Amino acid sequence: MTRNAAPKSQPRKQQPGSAPKKRAQAPKPRKQQRGSGSSRAGVALPYHSVYNNSIVPATSFQGDAFPLRGLARREVVVNSTTRTLIFCTNVGSSGTAIFSVQYTAAGGAAGGVFNINGAPLLNASDIAGGPTSMRAMKCGLSLVNRTQVLNRGGPIYFLNCGQRLLVEGAPFTMTSTQWNNVFDNIVSHPSVRPMDLADFGVPRCSHSHVVDQPAYNDFGENDGTLTVDQFCAHIMVWSGSTPTPRPMSTLIYAIDTVTTNQSLLFSATVDYYTRWPLNTVAGQAQKPIPVVDQKVANRHDAASHKMASQDPYHDPARSSGFDTRMREFEHEADVMANKLEKYALKAARLPRVP
Repeated sequence: MTRNAAPKSQPRKQQPGSAPKKRAQAPKPRKQQRGSGSSRAGVALPYHSVYNNSIVPATSFQGDAFPLRGLARREVVVNSTTRTLIFCTNVGSSGTAIFSVQYTAAGGAAGGVFNINGAPLLNASDIAGGPTSMRAMKCGLSLVNRTQVLNRGGPIYFLNCGQRLLVEGAPFTMTSTQWNNVFDNIVSHPSVRPMDLADFGVPRCSHSHVVDQPAYNDFGENDGTLTVDQFCAHIMVWSGSTPTPRPMSTLIYAIDTVTTNQSLLFSATVDYYTRWPLNTVAGQAQKPIPVVDQKVANRHDAASHKMASQDPYHDPARSSGFDTRMREFEHEADVMANKLEKYALKAARLPRVP
């Protein structure tokens, strides 16, 4: 006894004079932009953010170089009698990245207490084992208040400065009264961000943006460790001074007097393209600098400038609490959206049942 085979389905006949129906196309899954360096939450970051692990490409061929990151730290104790100014930037030709000055808030003829910090390897001259030439790539400054919670608080002002500061003399010889004038000029700037030291219980980071493209793309000789006046010549101008190239904006923190002593840790992350002698490991590891279209670079420059003009944001690698949970929700939602789009694409490819 044999069972009859099931009848095969016949293709649907098209009526004469009718146009064939087009199958609806499924939406294409979203693709992450190459080199966008997205964070853990799936949010694209511009090239110049220190949290973007990709290097900054050039818009024209610049030859071989070795990308290198340096870290410079400066711990400052603020109190009830002194004011503090912190300046950070990537000068391109040296690993020196942080300049700090503390002076008497009441003013007077006494000068300030100066400190200058740089990345150890990048801060060395070519004769002392550093690179022969280098150019700026990135610059970020992180601040955390390491004081006990009950003692945190006090006025602090942040400014991502795109211009040079006009000061009344060579910075190393300026008096406390003259530094007070610099402090007041920073605080009164329209773009300054007034904040509170209590907001820095977790690290908050800001990053520089490009202000001079020719200086940013120029490979200059390694100047080694800079003095106070040499570093300030990149970011300030005074009578008789000779301004030096300034490729990136200056990150400035102005901290007023506080009622209780507080310990603040500043960490500067500076990235460079470096060139080394042939008979060194770094010199043999040099590779061509990647090149992108000018339109792509302009988009990242605009995004970098927009992010740099905002308040310092939490470090996504070390922040905790509400911000971390929100990033996790965003990441989960982005993953789910990609899965749904892939399922929709597969379903559109399945044959239709007559």
